[in-house]
Amino acid sequence: MSSKNYPLQKHKDEISLEEAVDITTNWRNFIAPFNKECTNCEEGFPAFVDGFTIPLDDLIQLKQEKGFSTVRVYLGKDYNTETGKYGKSRLVLVGVEEDDNLTMGPGKDIIGTEPDNSEVYDFTTACPPYCDKESPLKQS
Repeated sequence: MSSKNYPLQKHKDEISLEEAVDITTNWRNFIAPFNKECTNCEEGFPAFVDGFTIPLDDLIQLKQEKGFSTVRVYLGKDYNTETGKYGKSRLVLVGVEEDDNLTMGPGKDIIGTEPDNSEVYDFTTACPPYCDKESPLKQS
């Protein structure tokens, strides 16, 4: 059996590195004034983050165990009631109900009603502080 290198199939939603650098730079430029002026943010936790790390194994587990083919991501932020300051940025993920008529339509959030079975997940890590500082997507 011979091994042959086939070109990877380009995903329909793949964008060029140049476009990715442009839009991530735009985002950092957009959030810079807000991060500088955030007087009610805990030290080390900016008002807005550059990105999030999402473990692929966790997404695969959602697909395998729960059958989700689509997830919706909500933005969240910790708040310290004692200091009155905002802390870590977070992503909250929920499965989205299938709708045969829509490929990327609204769909309903799948949220459990039991306290110990909410079907709501947070397994992400914000950047900053956990970033690849050498990534072309993190350069100005």
